Amino acid sequence: MELLIVFAIFCIGAPAVLSIFNIIFIFIEKKFKPKTVNAVDALIFILGIPITMLLTIFSDFKEWDVPLYFVIKFSTGGTYTPISFESLPTFITLSVVALLGYLLPRFLGKKLSPIIAALCYSGMFLGFGLTVAITIQLSNSIDAVFTIFFLVLPWNYVICSFRLMRKSVGEFSKKLAETSYNNKFLQFCKVILSKSASFMAVSFLLTLPLLFVLIIILTLFGQQPDSIIKAFTETAEWTLSQKIPPPRLDYDGHYLCTVAACGDEKIVKPIRAGKRANRLIIVNRQLLIANAFEDLIAEKLPRVHRIIRKTYDKIGLPISKYITTKGRSNAVYFVMKPLEWLFLLVLYTFDLKPENRINRQYLGDISCSMEE
Repeated sequence: MELLIVFAIFCIGAPAVLSIFNIIFIFIEKKFKPKTVNAVDALIFILGIPITMLLTIFSDFKEWDVPLYFVIKFSTGGTYTPISFESLPTFITLSVVALLGYLLPRFLGKKLSPIIAALCYSGMFLGFGLTVAITIQLSNSIDAVFTIFFLVLPWNYVICSFRLMRKSVGEFSKKLAETSYNNKFLQFCKVILSKSASFMAVSFLLTLPLLFVLIIILTLFGQQPDSIIKAFTETAEWTLSQKIPPPRLDYDGHYLCTVAACGDEKIVKPIRAGKRANRLIIVNRQLLIANAFEDLIAEKLPRVHRIIRKTYDKIGLPISKYITTKGRSNAVYFVMKPLEWLFLLVLYTFDLKPENRINRQYLGDISCSMEE
C-alpha cells in the first residue's frame, strides 16, 4: 500500500504541482528565488521524461495494421500508436533537437553566440510545432486521463521555452548590438538583429532551414523525406490518421479463444484469424483441435455432445472472465496440453481425415489472417 501511495504521488501529484508552478512563473517569476525556479524547471524534465516513457510502455501501442481484439471484462482491447513506428526515429530526433534548443540557452546562455542562440530558438519553435501536432493527434481520444498525462510534458516544455525566450532574447540582442563588424552586410544584419522582435523573427524563419537539414540527415539513415508527416498520418483511429485498421477480433465467450488472443505469441502460437458467431477471432492449433474434437463428438455421439457442451458452458465461460493477462493465458495453454493430446488421439483414432476436420474449423469469409 505504501508503494502504491508513493507511486501515485510520483506519477500524479508531482506533474500536477510542477505544472502549476510552471504556469505561475509566467506571471510572477521574479517573486521567486532563482534556485526555486531552476529546481522546478529541472524537475519538469527529470521526472517528465521517464514518466512519459513509462506511460508509453504501459500503453502497449500497436501499429495500425495489427488486428486488435474486442474488450472483455478487466482487460484491454489494445490501442493503436498515435505515432507511426516506422517514422518514430524522425519524431524522436526532432524532439531531441527541440529539447537541446531549450537546454543550451537555459544552462549555457551567456556562453552562446547570437547565431547559435538563434538556432536554439529555432529548435524551440520546432518543439512548439511538434506539441501542437501531437495535441491535435490525441484530441479525439476517449481516454481523457491518458491524453492529459501524455501532454503534460510537451506543454510544460512550451511554457518553459516561452519563459526562457522572453527572459533571454533581450540579452542576446544586446550582446549582438555591442558587436561591431567591418563588413557592411554583417553590420546591416547586426542592426536588424539587435532588436528583440527582429531576432525572434529571424529565429522563427530559421526553423524551416533547420528542419530541412535534419530531414536530409535522417534520409541518409533510411527515413523518408516526409516521415514527419507520415509519423501522424500512417496511423489508425487518431485525429490525423489516414489508415483503416483491420476489423477487431473477438475472443469473448470461449476461454481457449481468449488464450489464443491474449497469450504470448511464442507460446500459444496463433495461426490465423477465424470466424465464430459472425465475428473474427484469433485461432491457434490447440483451439482448432479442441473444436474439431467437439465437432466429431457432435457427429458421432450427439447426446454425449449435448452433455459436454452444457458442462463446458457452465465451467468454461466463467473461466474466460479471469484470463485477462498473458501470464494467465500461457498457464491455461499449458494446463490444456494433456487434453489437447487426448483430443488429437481421439481424432486420429476415429476420424478418417483428422487434419481436414481440424483445418476447416472456424473457416468463413475471413478478411484478415494471422501470419504463421
